Amino acid sequence: SQSGPLPLVTNLMSLTFFYLVRFLLENFKFNSKLERIISVISTSTFGIYLIHPLFNWELGEKLFYRFQFNNIIEIILIDIIIFMLSFIIITILKCIPIIKKLIQ
Repeated sequence: SQSGPLPLVTNLMSLTFFYLVRFLLENFKFNSKLERIISVISTSTFGIYLIHPLFNWELGEKLFYRFQFNNIIEIILIDIIIFMLSFIIITILKCIPIIKKLIQ
């Protein structure tokens, strides 16, 4: 659990980013392939949310903090890797009928 102003700043940045993307893409038309990709990802977001802390701790504590990366590069790399790993695990778990009902 984090304390101090960092969680507040992170939440404000996330909210600002969400509204910025929403505003920029409000009238944008996606092609069918991109719509399909977004649809597949959107059906997995709850599962990704549930499983990402496992990867967050493992990658952050054990891999990236051992090396001296630029903070911005480190954050972007960690986020992309955590998202991809979480998505892959959730996609595999969706093949199990009982689990599929829990994470969708």
